[in-house]
Amino acid sequence: MIFGKVVRPSAMSLRWAFRYGSWNPTEEEWLKACASVQLEECHRVSQFCYKRDAKASLVGRLLLRKAVSSLLGIPYKEIIFNRTAAGKPFLMNSGVPAGFSVNISHQGSFTVLAAEIDRQVGIDTMDIARPANTSIQYFFRLMSSKFTESEWEYIRNGSSISPQRECALPNSPADCTEQEQLGRFYRMWCLKESFIKADGKGLQISLQRMSFTPVEPGLSPSENMLSVGTVLHFDGALSSSWQFHEGYLDDTHLVCVCIGPEVTAANPLSSSPTSSMTNCFTHFTVEQLLDSVEEIHPKDRKWWNEFEPREEVPRGQSAPT
Repeated sequence: MIFGKVVRPSAMSLRWAFRYGSWNPTEEEWLKACASVQLEECHRVSQFCYKRDAKASLVGRLLLRKAVSSLLGIPYKEIIFNRTAAGKPFLMNSGVPAGFSVNISHQGSFTVLAAEIDRQVGIDTMDIARPANTSIQYFFRLMSSKFTESEWEYIRNGSSISPQRECALPNSPADCTEQEQLGRFYRMWCLKESFIKADGKGLQISLQRMSFTPVEPGLSPSENMLSVGTVLHFDGALSSSWQFHEGYLDDTHLVCVCIGPEVTAANPLSSSPTSSMTNCFTHFTVEQLLDSVEEIHPKDRKWWNEFEPREEVPRGQSAPT
């Protein structure tokens, strides 16, 4: 069991989280946040029908700009993002290191960010809430094509056999609860999503081509560390150049960071990490989120007038906290 190991100098990477679910922005906070991202991003945020989604998106834009400024030293106001045809943000500034990668995810109550100076990175977070208006077992049947046989064995029983049948993890008790199964389901989902986002090919990759084997069968919300032992087999072959850092943000939110194989000679990946990383994600307060951001265009009160009257979530859904 390997927890919380730093695989490269900490200055070369970022792990940030913000709980937007409990953020009830004041008018001043909202206007400052909107004025600190590009105008086209303000327009995108204004298109969301519910406060939850607008907050999650705007926080992601702020974290992206803060990360670029922090890691690359580009002055905040000079950062220029554009989007690919698929809607993925990318930096247009000159002099950006070829290996620089940053990725965000938001779901449940959190927006999270991972950034690497010299390697591809992908991140995913999930709230392990029970599916609405259906049973867990029916939900699993609907999702049956998303996971391999060995992954479903792990999800249902807490045991896992590698695609090459090299190892088997101990079985969990036969009476494992559906909530435990759901936690393992979302763990597998975060692993797959983070890999797809880091790899950059998106849905061109069949989820059946990748199969994950957790070396540590269970993750604990009480441990503020990341597990780094999960193994990936791609098309049946061991893919040891990809790393997966998994853990909990709180009692109900899983997070996984996938780190790719690209590395520069000046910053080699250590195969025997020794430094402890007990606080894996930096959790921002509202004050910390808005600290060091700079207004790049004048505030416009219409952003607040559009945001404030909206419902937090669709009727019948529970608001994130």
